[in-house]
Amino acid sequence: MMSVNADSKTFEARNQIAFHALEELVLEDHLLRKIDRPINFSFNYALVEDVYCLDSGRPCFDPITLIKISSFNISKVF
Repeated sequence: MMSVNADSKTFEARNQIAFHALEELVLEDHLLRKIDRPINFSFNYALVEDVYCLDSGRPCFDPITLIKISSFNISKVF
């Protein structure tokens, strides 16, 4: 992820770009990390392999990522 460093008013500081890893942005004790550690989501690949084409079309989103996003959205409702 890229972000512009706006800490200083100088021209040089305003035009700097900082790179951050997602691991740095999510707290160690965040709910998503607590869910991700004990659960192995890889079984979902077998469940969805017949609906993903390997040799044509646009690259797909990783099914595990989609499942995690959906699970997170559902958990926000309850």
